[in-house]
Amino acid sequence: VDAKNCCLNDGVWTLPRRRDCDADTNNNTCTASSCNISVVKAKCVVNAAGVFADLTQNEVPADENLPQASFESMPRRGQYCVLSMRKAQTDATTAKLVRPIQPVPTQRTKGIFIFSSMYDQLIIGPTALDQSSRVDDDADSSVLLELKELAARVIPSIDPDSAYVGEWVGLRQQGLSNSSLSRKEMDNCSWYSFDGAYSKSWCR
Repeated sequence: VDAKNCCLNDGVWTLPRRRDCDADTNNNTCTASSCNISVVKAKCVVNAAGVFADLTQNEVPADENLPQASFESMPRRGQYCVLSMRKAQTDATTAKLVRPIQPVPTQRTKGIFIFSSMYDQLIIGPTALDQSSRVDDDADSSVLLELKELAARVIPSIDPDSAYVGEWVGLRQQGLSNSSLSRKEMDNCSWYSFDGAYSKSWCR
């Protein structure tokens, strides 16, 4: 864990996982000299490490009797495009977007939204693209172009190119099953893992 950033709040310890540790894959131990290993005793552990949840569970020492993760945390990329509402409207009479515009959801994703922020910005996203890398969150120029084209198609009165402000990318955990929470009993502790995030609002 990242000992420098551990914190205690209302009896709950938050223990961030170090990304820069050199893990010994054979022994599930950290070999980095800069990593200060701390021991925290608890009756319940919630593994909410996102795309690193399976690796975090597998790093628990074998003498704790915690089985290896039965799931694989697959990263799903969500990219957003941000436009300036003041620059986006080519028609001065166009009203500000009050309610989000949402496509018909599917079992895989809710789709790409178009919505306004409290900062007079128009936001298009997120996408839902699976990838193998757990750390690659660089923006994709081709996806940005697709988001701009979507905005212009759905709201013809805006000019995405002149109104462009920026974009950002986030990665979330996508499990391989429809179960999002698992529980394992250790010797003196209950271990909970979030295996993935799923939308339950799709149409049936």
